[in-house]
Amino acid sequence: MGNQGIAVSRTKGWECGVPKIGRGGEGLDSNAPNNDRGYRAGWCGIHVTQYQKPDAASSYAIEIPHLNDANENKIGSIGKSGPSVSLTSKLPLTVEIKTGAVDDDPIRFAYGNQFWDSNDSTRCSVGAYDSGRREMDCGFNCD
Repeated sequence: MGNQGIAVSRTKGWECGVPKIGRGGEGLDSNAPNNDRGYRAGWCGIHVTQYQKPDAASSYAIEIPHLNDANENKIGSIGKSGPSVSLTSKLPLTVEIKTGAVDDDPIRFAYGNQFWDSNDSTRCSVGAYDSGRREMDCGFNCD
């Protein structure tokens, strides 16, 4: 069909889909039940924004706009703080986040007996610095 448009081709294709319940829809519960602490255990996700230092004597700052449970519902967050954060949420343990000393250093994470950093491509996807900050998404087992 290309760029011909609907007037030329006289047909239009449709795709239908039903959103997955509980997949970030806030307010829509998943078919998978939450536990007694109010979250769905499994693979949780955390989004981190790291801000570059304004000068060499300063520290990095990080922000956690959302920590999501296995249903992708928000269960925690924290505004701009850092360079180290102990994030409390509906999870039974805190998520520990710590920046490095220079821009290229990975951010280190810990949850219970799990330890990883933002260079671990099996857990994290990290963007480049843009306008003084970089964004990353990481996952971990939150059973």
